[in-house]
Amino acid sequence: MDKKLLAIIVLVMVASLSIAGCTSSTNSNQAASSTPSVLATPTGTPTVIPTIPLTITPTLTPLIATTIKVWMGYMGEPAFWLTSPSTNPVVQGQPTTVRYWVNASDGTTPCGAANYYIDNQAAGGQWMITTPQPQYWKGCPEGLPGGAGGLYLSGNDTAKLSLGWHTLQIYYLGEGNYAPSEFVAQFLVVKG
Repeated sequence: MDKKLLAIIVLVMVASLSIAGCTSSTNSNQAASSTPSVLATPTGTPTVIPTIPLTITPTLTPLIATTIKVWMGYMGEPAFWLTSPSTNPVVQGQPTTVRYWVNASDGTTPCGAANYYIDNQAAGGQWMITTPQPQYWKGCPEGLPGGAGGLYLSGNDTAKLSLGWHTLQIYYLGEGNYAPSEFVAQFLVVKG
């Protein structure tokens, strides 16, 4: 056989394989081969044609939904100034506290920071964040042991609040795989 004819046949075969590789359907359940193919050339010397492994981009995992729960932070007492504000108002010049924990839909209680707003303005006071504790494998403890964080308003902070109704917003920023969430409640400030 003529060497030119053999070379043309080999080139046609290589081109056919290349085109077939681009247009053939692949089963996504099969891993792409990373073993190079070997093709004989007219001179008898093997030519290695590397194959390119198929790269599949993973889909984004949706964030795990969360909700915020609150309590007063003192001996497990509920935050009555938020749960029943008419009968438990905040007194101007008296300190008050709220702590929060986060319940995730996967059964965990993640940690993470929150922002606090009173009437759509950054709340004063002291913002606390609980660091993860190894004994709580699910993240931060819920309820009485500490929660994910809290807001402490001193007497000076509450003295700056006008008399009447206000809105407190706790906005959990989310962390890692956990989605942000929000807690909103009304509270009443009365004269001390």
